[in-house]
Amino acid sequence: GGHRADIGAARRARKRTERIAMGSARGMGKGIPGMHSCDDGGARAELRPHLAGSVQASSISIQHSAFSLQRSLSSSAARLVTLWRTLHPLPGGRWLFARLFARAVPYSASTRPTVLRLEAGHAEVSIPDRHANRQHLGSVHAIALMNVAEMASGLAMTAGLPAGVRGIVREIRMEYLKKARGTITAVSRVEIPSITGDTDVDVTADCLDPSGTVVARATVRWRLGLTPTKTT
Repeated sequence: GGHRADIGAARRARKRTERIAMGSARGMGKGIPGMHSCDDGGARAELRPHLAGSVQASSISIQHSAFSLQRSLSSSAARLVTLWRTLHPLPGGRWLFARLFARAVPYSASTRPTVLRLEAGHAEVSIPDRHANRQHLGSVHAIALMNVAEMASGLAMTAGLPAGVRGIVREIRMEYLKKARGTITAVSRVEIPSITGDTDVDVTADCLDPSGTVVARATVRWRLGLTPTKTT
């Protein structure tokens, strides 16, 4: 009886996550220029359970990947944060958010990042200490650290942008302070000033090892500016 109840609960969780995932994918398509989800039938057919007692999505087709944080930051901050708040409490929700992000920004997803926290001006992202993220000496590769630090800075920045403001990375400076071993978590916080024209903002992201020691620090310079208005 208990086993059947667990199966029933897992199925209900799967269906709930499917419904929310489909709504979230459509919301991303509406909120982020150039990104569109596929039709409901096609995307729904690709959703599959992946974890025992929970659900994960194997894939959601996205036709255009305009969610690039380095190229264009639009007024999608509210939708991004809402999507995160909607998905991350659900069974498999963090995994699904990561899959959507991976479809939109394939390179940033190459280190298998997991978003741990996302709110306006604050992001925390972790990467595993796996073989593909290491260098020849066995510690986490310098560029993998830069990757997760840039991602954390971009998410923190994007989530805090006011409507009508966009940005692009102009410079990244890295300090490597200690050998990086184990799961690495990049933590970034930023206060966005009032933007009336092109403005450079430096965003710091600290890379922490499992003991909380800062093993690397990135300073990412973002050029923020007003989104051009379309003329008819």
